Amino acid sequence: PLSNLRGNILYQNNTSRGLQSSFHFQVKMYWERHYCWQAETSERKWCWECRGSCTSDAIVEIDYCDSGDKDQRWVYTNAGDGKVRISPESDRGLCMENRDGVMKLKSCDEGDSKQKLSGFKSSGSKFELFVNGDSSKLISQGHDPKSHEKLQLVKKDTARGDHTNYWQVINPSGSSSSGGQSSSAGSKNSKPPIDFRGSNYCTHGNPCSLCQGDCDDDESCEGQLICRKRAAFESFDGCIGGGSDASESDYCVWP
Repeated sequence: PLSNLRGNILYQNNTSRGLQSSFHFQVKMYWERHYCWQAETSERKWCWECRGSCTSDAIVEIDYCDSGDKDQRWVYTNAGDGKVRISPESDRGLCMENRDGVMKLKSCDEGDSKQKLSGFKSSGSKFELFVNGDSSKLISQGHDPKSHEKLQLVKKDTARGDHTNYWQVINPSGSSSSGGQSSSAGSKNSKPPIDFRGSNYCTHGNPCSLCQGDCDDDESCEGQLICRKRAAFESFDGCIGGGSDASESDYCVWP
């Protein structure tokens, strides 16, 4: 169906009917200069990593960001309604799942709500991540971060008080990005795949990041981004994948 052509440069995941990103990335805990973790005011970059190796039942934890570490590489699958499933790049048949409050790797199951994550942004914008839209708890590691702490569900107010509530996608497809702070809209030098979130998904109250859509006007895009109007299968500068998109969806881009 034409709907299966929307979104990033995609391919079919053998274990799911969802559409999966064709690029891998790291996920880093977002940091700002006024944060103080473990009595330190300089950033230590903490990234998601499979504990031991990316195999079934492995716990997802944080460790020092290392772009060369294959256990820190992830991909995502669109799960509908703005939700995604996230898998290790080394085994795309496994998905992160909430198991009694701890995030572990399990076989991907498109019907399993414990694998559906909401809030994810692939553009480099900071985001909070929830399981299946439950906004009372979010995915964090609980307090000031340190090596090998597991990802778990933490009360939203607790994580926000510790400044451990936000995450950020870095190094898409293993680029040489430093993993530092980016603007909410994404870097002008970045060129991510198109990210179709739904018809008229981008609004004035919920503006979209770089290459996200569908937008209607410039005010539905973050910061200085504009809404790029396009026809079906039309490629455009700043994003990858427009030529494969059969819809007439519009996307947020740099002017």
